[in-house]
Amino acid sequence: MCDNLYLRRDGAAVFGKNSDREPTEPQVLLSLPRIRGDRRRFVRATWIDVPEVPDRHAVILSVPVWMWGAEMGANEHGLVIGNTAVFTVTQTRRPALLGMDLVRLALERAADADEALDVITGLLERYGQGGSCGFRHRRFHYDNSFVIADHRGAWLLETAGRAWVARWSTTGAATSNLLTIDEDFDRCHPELLRLARDDGRYEGGAFSFRRAFGLQLVSRLAGAMKRYEHDCDWLAGGSPNPRDMARQLRSHGAAGDCGAAADGAVCAHARGPGRSTQTTAALIAEWTGNEFSVWGTGTPAPCLSVFRRLRFNTGAPAGGGPAARDIRPWIEHWHLQRRLLVDTDARRAFRSQREKLEAAIFANGPTTDEEIVAWLNGWYASGTMASRRPIENRRLARYWERLALLGFNARRPFRA
Repeated sequence: MCDNLYLRRDGAAVFGKNSDREPTEPQVLLSLPRIRGDRRRFVRATWIDVPEVPDRHAVILSVPVWMWGAEMGANEHGLVIGNTAVFTVTQTRRPALLGMDLVRLALERAADADEALDVITGLLERYGQGGSCGFRHRRFHYDNSFVIADHRGAWLLETAGRAWVARWSTTGAATSNLLTIDEDFDRCHPELLRLARDDGRYEGGAFSFRRAFGLQLVSRLAGAMKRYEHDCDWLAGGSPNPRDMARQLRSHGAAGDCGAAADGAVCAHARGPGRSTQTTAALIAEWTGNEFSVWGTGTPAPCLSVFRRLRFNTGAPAGGGPAARDIRPWIEHWHLQRRLLVDTDARRAFRSQREKLEAAIFANGPTTDEEIVAWLNGWYASGTMASRRPIENRRLARYWERLALLGFNARRPFRA
C-alpha cells in the first residue's frame, strides 16, 4: 500500500511518496503543459465527467497507465499532492471520482495547498468518490487520504465517502492507509456530524473521525500501522532533503533488504498472497529558498530504481491530441528488478553505482537524462541479468515468473 511523507524544518521542506499497487500495473510519468482558454465544457475523468476549467497549470503526474488521474504529482507553482487508500464503512464501487482523479484535478486548478484543499473537498462533496480502483482486481475500491503540500506546510486530508476532515501542519505529515484524525482537525465537511449520524456512526458526545468511519482491521492487515509508525519516526529525526527522503522511501524496515519478507516495509515488494502489492513508482519534491525541484522514478521498486530530475512543460501545448502512454521503459525495468530481487551480488553492485549517480542528480549537477538512460540500458543488457549463478530464492523467482506470464495489459491505456 502507499506512504506519503512531508517534512519541513529550518526553511526547507521535502515531500515523498511511494505508490504501491498491483505488481504488473505499469505507471508512467507525464509532463503536461499549462492550458489557457480551453472551451471544453466537461472533462472525462476515469469513470465520470466533471466540468472543465478554461485555464490549467503545467503539471508533472505519475499515472497508472489505465486511469485518467494520478497517484502523485506537482505543478509549476510548487504544489505537490499524493493520495493514499483508506478503508472505511462508506467506500463504494458506484462510479464517481477516484482519489487519483482528485489529485490531478487539484494540481491542474490550484496554485497552493489551501486552494487545492478547496478544489478536492468541493468536488468530493458534489460528486463523491467511488468506482473500481484496481488493475486486474476490478472489484477493489477504497476511499482516500491526501497530503497536500507547498513550501508553507501541508494539509492532511482524510475522507470517508463525502465526509472529510483536514489538519494543517507547518512541520510534518504522513499517511499510510489508515485514518489517523480523531477530533484534532482544523477544517471539516460543513455537515460532518449529520453525515456520521445518517450512517449510524455517531450518537452524540465526543466525536472521532477515525473511529466513526475507519475499518481498523483492514488497515492492520495492510500493515498500515507499522508503516505509519516507521514514517512518524522518520519525521521526528529525518532531514528535509531529497537524499534522506529517498532513503526512507527505500526502507525495508526490520527486514533490512528487499530479498527478505518485510512486514511494514515502506518500500514494498510483492511476494505472494501475503504481500500482493508492489511499489510501482516513487516521487520526491523539495523546496529550498526560492527553488522547487521534483524527482521521480517512473519505474517499480525505488530501492532498485533511480530518481531522475523532472521538468515542467510550460510552453504551448503540442497539437495532435493526447499521446499514447509509453509503458516500455517501465516494463523493461520491471524485468531488471525481478532479477535483482534474487541476486544479492548484482543488487549490491547496482546500488553502489546508483548512489554515485544519484548524488549528482540530487545536487542538480551536470548529469543528463541521456546519461541515466545509457547507464540503465547497460544494466538491462548486462550479462549479469543472464547469469547462471544459482538462484537464491527459487520460490520468489517462480512467483515473479508467474507474474511475467500475466503480462501488463489488464486494462486499456487511457489517452488523456
